[in-house]
Amino acid sequence: TWVSMFGISQIVGGTMMYGIGNGNLALASWRVLFLICGGLTVACGILFISFMPRSTTTAWFLTERERAIATERLAVDRATRDRSSFDTAQLKEAFIDPRTWLYALMALCITLPTPIVKFSSLVIKGFGFTSFRTMLVGLPSGGVSFVLVWIGALGPTFFPNSRWLVGIFVALMPLMGTLLLLLLPASNRWGIVVATWFAGSTAPPLSVAVGLMASNVKGNTKK
Repeated sequence: TWVSMFGISQIVGGTMMYGIGNGNLALASWRVLFLICGGLTVACGILFISFMPRSTTTAWFLTERERAIATERLAVDRATRDRSSFDTAQLKEAFIDPRTWLYALMALCITLPTPIVKFSSLVIKGFGFTSFRTMLVGLPSGGVSFVLVWIGALGPTFFPNSRWLVGIFVALMPLMGTLLLLLLPASNRWGIVVATWFAGSTAPPLSVAVGLMASNVKGNTKK
Protein backbone atom coordinates (compact mmCIF):
# COMPACT_ATOMS: atom_id res chain seq x y z
CA THR A 1 0.00 0.00 0.00
CA TRP A 2 2.77 2.41 0.96
CA VAL A 3 4.66 1.93 -2.32
CA SER A 4 1.47 2.23 -4.40
CA MET A 5 0.93 5.72 -2.96
CA PHE A 6 3.90 6.84 -5.07
CA GLY A 7 1.63 6.68 -8.12
CA ILE A 8 -1.32 8.25 -6.30
CA SER A 9 0.89 11.14 -5.15
CA GLN A 10 1.82 11.83 -8.78
CA ILE A 11 -1.85 12.06 -9.73
CA VAL A 12 -2.94 14.11 -6.71
CA GLY A 13 0.10 16.39 -6.85
CA GLY A 14 -0.25 17.01 -10.58
CA THR A 15 -3.97 17.74 -10.23
CA MET A 16 -3.32 20.13 -7.35
CA MET A 17 -0.63 21.99 -9.30
CA TYR A 18 -2.92 22.27 -12.32
CA GLY A 19 -5.79 23.66 -10.24
CA ILE A 20 -3.64 26.06 -8.23
CA GLY A 21 -1.73 27.20 -11.31
CA ASN A 22 -4.93 28.13 -13.12
CA GLY A 23 -6.26 30.10 -10.16
CA ASN A 24 -6.03 33.87 -9.72
CA LEU A 25 -4.23 33.95 -6.38
CA ALA A 26 -2.56 36.71 -4.37
CA LEU A 27 0.36 34.44 -3.55
CA ALA A 28 2.64 32.68 -6.01
CA SER A 29 1.32 29.27 -7.05
CA TRP A 30 4.30 27.38 -5.62
CA ARG A 31 3.82 29.11 -2.26
CA VAL A 32 0.17 28.07 -2.13
CA LEU A 33 1.11 24.48 -2.99
CA PHE A 34 3.71 24.43 -0.20
CA LEU A 35 1.21 25.86 2.30
CA ILE A 36 -1.41 23.24 1.40
CA CYS A 37 1.02 20.30 1.52
CA GLY A 38 2.64 21.59 4.71
CA GLY A 39 -0.75 22.13 6.34
CA LEU A 40 -1.89 18.62 5.45
CA THR A 41 1.36 17.18 6.83
CA VAL A 42 0.95 19.04 10.13
CA ALA A 43 -2.70 18.00 10.37
CA CYS A 44 -1.83 14.34 9.76
CA GLY A 45 0.90 14.55 12.40
CA ILE A 46 -1.55 15.94 14.96
CA LEU A 47 -4.08 13.21 14.16
CA PHE A 48 -1.37 10.56 14.45
CA ILE A 49 -0.25 11.82 17.86
CA SER A 50 -3.84 12.12 19.07
CA PHE A 51 -5.19 8.76 17.98
CA MET A 52 -2.24 6.37 17.62
CA PRO A 53 -1.85 4.32 20.84
CA ARG A 54 1.58 4.21 22.47
CA SER A 55 1.43 0.45 23.01
CA THR A 56 -0.88 -2.55 22.67
CA THR A 57 -2.07 -2.05 26.25
CA THR A 58 -3.57 1.36 25.40
CA ALA A 59 -4.98 0.53 21.95
CA TRP A 60 -8.44 2.10 22.18
CA PHE A 61 -9.78 0.21 19.16
CA LEU A 62 -9.08 -3.24 20.68
CA THR A 63 -11.02 -5.15 23.31
CA GLU A 64 -9.33 -6.29 26.53
CA ARG A 65 -8.87 -9.80 25.12
CA GLU A 66 -7.44 -8.48 21.84
CA ARG A 67 -4.99 -6.28 23.75
CA ALA A 68 -3.77 -9.27 25.74
CA ILE A 69 -3.30 -11.34 22.56
CA ALA A 70 -1.46 -8.52 20.79
CA THR A 71 0.84 -7.97 23.79
CA GLU A 72 1.65 -11.70 23.93
CA ARG A 73 2.41 -11.82 20.21
CA LEU A 74 4.83 -8.91 20.51
CA ALA A 75 6.59 -10.65 23.40
CA VAL A 76 7.02 -13.81 21.32
CA ASP A 77 8.26 -11.77 18.35
CA ARG A 78 10.91 -10.04 20.47
CA ALA A 79 12.10 -13.38 21.80
CA THR A 80 12.39 -15.06 18.39
CA ARG A 81 13.44 -12.25 16.04
CA ASP A 82 16.91 -11.82 14.56
CA ARG A 83 19.56 -10.10 16.61
CA SER A 84 19.52 -6.33 16.22
CA SER A 85 23.26 -5.95 16.95
CA PHE A 86 25.81 -5.72 14.15
CA ASP A 87 27.11 -9.17 13.15
CA THR A 88 30.46 -9.25 11.30
CA ALA A 89 29.89 -12.89 10.27
CA GLN A 90 26.70 -11.87 8.47
CA LEU A 91 28.55 -8.98 6.84
CA LYS A 92 31.17 -11.36 5.46
CA GLU A 93 28.47 -13.78 4.33
CA ALA A 94 26.67 -10.96 2.50
CA PHE A 95 29.76 -10.13 0.45
CA ILE A 96 30.46 -13.72 -0.58
CA ASP A 97 26.84 -14.65 -1.27
CA PRO A 98 26.08 -14.35 -5.04
CA ARG A 99 22.48 -13.43 -4.25
CA THR A 100 23.66 -10.21 -2.59
CA TRP A 101 25.27 -9.05 -5.82
CA LEU A 102 22.24 -10.14 -7.83
CA TYR A 103 19.96 -8.06 -5.60
CA ALA A 104 22.32 -5.08 -5.95
CA LEU A 105 22.39 -5.51 -9.72
CA MET A 106 18.60 -5.75 -9.81
CA ALA A 107 18.25 -2.51 -7.84
CA LEU A 108 20.77 -0.74 -10.11
CA CYS A 109 19.14 -1.88 -13.36
CA ILE A 110 15.61 -1.16 -12.11
CA THR A 111 16.43 2.40 -11.06
CA LEU A 112 18.45 3.33 -14.16
CA PRO A 113 15.37 4.76 -15.96
CA THR A 114 14.57 6.98 -12.94
CA PRO A 115 15.79 10.17 -14.71
CA ILE A 116 12.94 9.64 -17.17
CA VAL A 117 10.53 10.45 -14.33
CA LYS A 118 12.43 13.67 -13.62
CA PHE A 119 12.57 14.85 -17.23
CA SER A 120 9.32 13.39 -18.60
CA SER A 121 7.61 16.77 -18.26
CA LEU A 122 10.27 18.32 -20.51
CA VAL A 123 9.72 15.56 -23.07
CA ILE A 124 5.96 16.09 -23.03
CA LYS A 125 6.25 19.88 -23.14
CA GLY A 126 8.58 19.57 -26.12
CA PHE A 127 5.64 18.38 -28.23
CA GLY A 128 3.93 21.73 -27.95
CA PHE A 129 1.84 21.26 -24.81
CA THR A 130 1.48 24.20 -22.45
CA SER A 131 2.94 23.95 -18.95
CA PHE A 132 -0.46 23.24 -17.39
CA ARG A 133 -1.47 20.82 -20.14
CA THR A 134 1.81 18.98 -19.57
CA MET A 135 0.77 18.33 -15.96
CA LEU A 136 -2.47 16.68 -17.08
CA VAL A 137 -0.83 14.61 -19.81
CA GLY A 138 1.68 13.24 -17.29
CA LEU A 139 -0.96 12.11 -14.76
CA PRO A 140 -1.50 8.60 -16.24
CA SER A 141 2.10 7.78 -15.31
CA GLY A 142 0.99 7.62 -11.69
CA GLY A 143 -1.94 5.38 -12.61
CA VAL A 144 0.33 2.97 -14.49
CA SER A 145 2.69 2.79 -11.50
CA PHE A 146 -0.22 2.24 -9.08
CA VAL A 147 -1.67 -0.64 -11.12
CA LEU A 148 1.71 -2.34 -11.62
CA VAL A 149 2.52 -2.14 -7.89
CA TRP A 150 -0.68 -4.00 -7.07
CA ILE A 151 -0.06 -6.54 -9.82
CA GLY A 152 3.32 -7.20 -8.22
CA ALA A 153 1.74 -7.48 -4.77
CA LEU A 154 -1.36 -9.56 -5.58
CA GLY A 155 0.04 -11.71 -8.40
CA PRO A 156 1.86 -14.16 -6.08
CA THR A 157 -1.25 -14.34 -3.89
CA PHE A 158 -3.42 -15.67 -6.68
CA PHE A 159 -0.62 -17.63 -8.35
CA PRO A 160 1.59 -19.24 -5.67
CA ASN A 161 5.34 -19.53 -6.26
CA SER A 162 5.15 -17.00 -9.08
CA ARG A 163 6.77 -13.97 -7.45
CA TRP A 164 9.79 -14.13 -9.74
CA LEU A 165 7.55 -14.35 -12.81
CA VAL A 166 5.49 -11.40 -11.60
CA GLY A 167 8.72 -9.53 -10.92
CA ILE A 168 9.90 -10.16 -14.48
CA PHE A 169 6.57 -8.91 -15.83
CA VAL A 170 6.56 -5.63 -13.88
CA ALA A 171 10.26 -5.12 -14.73
CA LEU A 172 9.51 -5.51 -18.43
CA MET A 173 7.11 -2.55 -18.33
CA PRO A 174 9.72 0.22 -17.73
CA LEU A 175 12.09 -1.64 -20.05
CA MET A 176 9.43 -1.56 -22.77
CA GLY A 177 8.86 2.15 -22.19
CA THR A 178 12.57 2.89 -22.36
CA LEU A 179 12.97 0.96 -25.61
CA LEU A 180 10.00 2.78 -27.13
CA LEU A 181 11.60 6.11 -26.22
CA LEU A 182 14.72 5.03 -28.07
CA LEU A 183 13.03 3.58 -31.13
CA LEU A 184 9.90 5.63 -31.79
CA PRO A 185 10.23 8.48 -34.30
CA ALA A 186 9.85 12.02 -32.99
CA SER A 187 6.72 12.43 -35.13
CA ASN A 188 4.86 9.86 -33.00
CA ARG A 189 4.34 12.22 -30.10
CA TRP A 190 1.58 10.31 -28.29
CA GLY A 191 3.56 7.09 -28.61
CA ILE A 192 6.50 8.79 -26.90
CA VAL A 193 4.23 10.27 -24.22
CA VAL A 194 2.80 6.81 -23.41
CA ALA A 195 6.36 5.44 -23.39
CA THR A 196 7.28 7.93 -20.63
CA TRP A 197 4.35 6.64 -18.56
CA PHE A 198 5.74 3.10 -18.61
CA ALA A 199 9.44 4.00 -18.53
CA GLY A 200 8.98 5.88 -15.27
CA SER A 201 7.28 2.96 -13.49
CA THR A 202 10.35 1.84 -11.53
CA ALA A 203 8.63 1.50 -8.14
CA PRO A 204 6.73 -1.76 -8.95
CA PRO A 205 9.75 -3.93 -9.87
CA LEU A 206 11.78 -2.40 -7.05
CA SER A 207 9.11 -3.33 -4.49
CA VAL A 208 9.07 -6.92 -5.80
CA ALA A 209 12.86 -7.08 -5.56
CA VAL A 210 12.76 -5.83 -1.96
CA GLY A 211 10.11 -8.45 -1.16
CA LEU A 212 12.27 -11.19 -2.64
CA MET A 213 15.21 -10.07 -0.54
CA ALA A 214 13.14 -9.89 2.66
CA SER A 215 11.78 -13.40 2.08
CA ASN A 216 15.05 -15.09 1.10
CA VAL A 217 17.65 -13.38 3.27
CA LYS A 218 17.90 -14.01 7.02
CA GLY A 219 19.76 -11.82 9.46
CA ASN A 220 19.36 -8.09 10.08
CA THR A 221 23.00 -7.28 9.29
CA LYS A 222 22.94 -9.22 6.04
CA LYS A 223 19.66 -7.62 4.96
